[in-house]
Amino acid sequence: MHPFLSRIERDALPFSSTMNPTYSYIILAGAILLFAGQFFFRYKVMRSLQTLSKKNIGLGVPQILSKRRLYNDVIKDHPEEEEQILSTVGHIRKALAFTLGMVLLMAIAFGMMLLK
Repeated sequence: MHPFLSRIERDALPFSSTMNPTYSYIILAGAILLFAGQFFFRYKVMRSLQTLSKKNIGLGVPQILSKRRLYNDVIKDHPEEEEQILSTVGHIRKALAFTLGMVLLMAIAFGMMLLK
């Protein structure tokens, strides 16, 4: 593979021709899913947020992350839009969870690939 490297230097390389490519495929698939998932979730979230902004309903990070604050700050003032607000917050939370999960999966796969 590397004619000018000694055996010790070849063994020190993080990537070799004998390495199992499974982790590389996991990282590649994770990156593609993360990219496609971001477009999907971004479309759903932006469409929901447009509907809420037309009704002058604002959501902030504390309301998205805390159900208690969501109910106290937003839903209490707009009870007729509770279903739409909860749907939008659900889309945002799913997008965050999806992104976190995919990044963790890729980090674990990359770490396992380097340990091999």
